[in-house]
Amino acid sequence: MVQSQITIRPPQLGVDYTTPASTLASVNAQTGLGADNIVSLRGINYYGGGGDGGNWMGIDYVQLNQVALQFLTTTVNNGVVTLTWSGSGRLEWAPSVDGPWTPIEPAPQSGYTEAQEPDDGRFYRLRSD
Repeated sequence: MVQSQITIRPPQLGVDYTTPASTLASVNAQTGLGADNIVSLRGINYYGGGGDGGNWMGIDYVQLNQVALQFLTTTVNNGVVTLTWSGSGRLEWAPSVDGPWTPIEPAPQSGYTEAQEPDDGRFYRLRSD
């Protein structure tokens, strides 16, 4: 969950509401096949009066910002490489910069670590899903 429920009453109509920025990791989300709940909105009308006007609920605009896919940091410590990145994509590796490129399975999240041999050349790239 990114933000708890907001109850909007007539005085709050016309106000822009912004949820805190989040990442896949910060909300424990997963990429891949299956159901993806990016945004869940529920409109409940508590109008209980009679007369004209009726019941209605509307959501005018929802904006989802995609984070740029890019490496953030790469560290090597005691023969273990750690890669971190932003955005959503697939991590691939190759024995040379020319490939062949192989997806790392299962698809890791940012913070991927792997032990490296001293003479083992390995290249990494990120591909958009």
